[in-house]
Amino acid sequence: EDLTAAGDALLTVPKSQADVGDTSGSNGEKPFTFYLDKDRSAREMAFVYDAWGKVGFREGMPKIVLRGFSLRADGKRIAEWEPALRELRLSVYPMTPDDVGHYIDLIDQHGLTYLYGYPSAIELMCRHMARIGRRLERPLEGILPISEPLYAHQRNLIANVLGPVPVANFYGLSEKVLFARELSDDNYAFDPLYGLAELIDDEGQPITEPGREGRLVGTGFLTTASPFVRYD
Repeated sequence: EDLTAAGDALLTVPKSQADVGDTSGSNGEKPFTFYLDKDRSAREMAFVYDAWGKVGFREGMPKIVLRGFSLRADGKRIAEWEPALRELRLSVYPMTPDDVGHYIDLIDQHGLTYLYGYPSAIELMCRHMARIGRRLERPLEGILPISEPLYAHQRNLIANVLGPVPVANFYGLSEKVLFARELSDDNYAFDPLYGLAELIDDEGQPITEPGREGRLVGTGFLTTASPFVRYD
């Protein structure tokens, strides 16, 4: 509410020099508009590639992508190879068992070994693979989840279908305030070069006891067109 009320007063540069962003919102919070540096993407991707390096992924490597693509409304084109980014983009809507059979053929054809996408989409693909009894010709070298929590039942299903593939999971905000990489299952460490993370109680006091819940407050270093200072 404070950020929405402040509007353009939050900007440190003319609006034409910033990009507009929006939060996705939730059941408890309305979406709101904010501003980001136009050149933040290279800085952002440096942290992402560093996190993905945990499983051997490097910039320019090809990957399978399951991330919200609906390539044609009539469903007649459900996959495409994007040569510039070296991505095999697979539609996740509706992703039927027959679709997944076709996807496996394409993955094998391109010899891809890294899978990037929504955990829910990866889960659905694995369920269909088990249902139709298909496996990939080459074992995956890494899974790169994005945008959603990765739950224990999803990890178990993925391991059962795809084998013991290492996972490079990270947590971030659309507002580019904080970035944390997963050290082990559900155990994360925030990167102090990206932003300063604080865990506080309802009185604003730091929480230091392991396992105790609190409010996550961040001060971002990545983008300054509209600075986020102690953002709750």
